Amino acid sequence: MAAPRRGRAILERLPARSLLRFKSVSKQWRSTIQSRRFQERQLKQSGRGDPDVLMVSASTDESLRTLVLGSSSSVKIPTPWEKAARQYLVSNNRCDGLVCLYHPLESGYVVNPATRWYHPLPPCQLQQLMISQGESYFKLEHGLFKLGFGKDIISSSTYKPVWAIQLFRDRP
Repeated sequence: MAAPRRGRAILERLPARSLLRFKSVSKQWRSTIQSRRFQERQLKQSGRGDPDVLMVSASTDESLRTLVLGSSSSVKIPTPWEKAARQYLVSNNRCDGLVCLYHPLESGYVVNPATRWYHPLPPCQLQQLMISQGESYFKLEHGLFKLGFGKDIISSSTYKPVWAIQLFRDRP
């Protein structure tokens, strides 16, 4: 049984961070908050403005942190790539508060800085080619690449990373 309609309406207006705490109130609230329908309604209620949470990392030696605007403290995000020697890049765009971290030679991650949730992405065909070619791929000067990230307009609940590649023509 779902939470009463009035309670659901109140929960839908809460920020994601508060919802994480309310999942432990009861099994009923947990199932309500984790349901896809509730999450979609909560996202619509919360609006689509710029988030008040920033992701911060001063260097590759430090862990990823979130910083809430107007606050003097930051929160560490536990990540599997902390021990990696690689520096991950952040996609230029975000979608519904989610951002994408990527590296040309590694799997990327979709991250929600507000909830500290992350999900690994499998390497795309371009990354697989770069990994198999090693450093020689970059000597070929095939072009530039950047990761974009957005919501699938057909399914409306699926987020997709998209690699944009600019190929160079042979130079005279």
